[in-house]
Amino acid sequence: MTEFYINSSIVTLRPMTRDDVPLVYRLRHSMRGQWLNPTSLDIQEQYRYFENYQIRYSEGHEIYFVIQERQTSRDVGVTRVTNLRTSGRFGWEGLIIDSSAVPGAAIDTTLTVYSFGFLGLSKEVCGPWKVLKRHSRVNALHSRMGIADCVGEESDFYVYEVYSNRFISSIAKYNRQGFANIDWPLDFGSFTSACSPKCRIESH
Repeated sequence: MTEFYINSSIVTLRPMTRDDVPLVYRLRHSMRGQWLNPTSLDIQEQYRYFENYQIRYSEGHEIYFVIQERQTSRDVGVTRVTNLRTSGRFGWEGLIIDSSAVPGAAIDTTLTVYSFGFLGLSKEVCGPWKVLKRHSRVNALHSRMGIADCVGEESDFYVYEVYSNRFISSIAKYNRQGFANIDWPLDFGSFTSACSPKCRIESH
């Protein structure tokens, strides 16, 4: 697997490795993991998931990121960036950040993922993704940030999307507040050619 890091203001994102499977397992079976789709209690199932994920990663379909606190290098969360071979779009899902993480980690992670997709890969839309209506903390976060649009509603979920022009018009404000000041340019080696011939990682 290609080794690369996205160094942002508060967090660093790096691709998951097999050694991270126990971290993913612990987080998904924590109190915060209750908001995600349930997973098996058998950790071997998580290892099998990782083996299948490696294929999707090598083909440029998705990245499972481990979230580290930048100052301490402590692993505090995970998230997935998906649908990377879909023209003009990318998705993200499965965000879990440990309750002990440094303040601002969730906002910095969110903005770093958007930056990766919109500025790094020149995508135009992020999503759609679903958030449980009863997950008031995340719904309030999206409302407070003012970047994601609620574009639909189901019985138990709100559906969100983010558009590149909305993000680009907002990111400078967050940069000034100390979020998502990424160390550009990024070097993802062969990954970007795998995910799309149009991907580009450049200096901003």
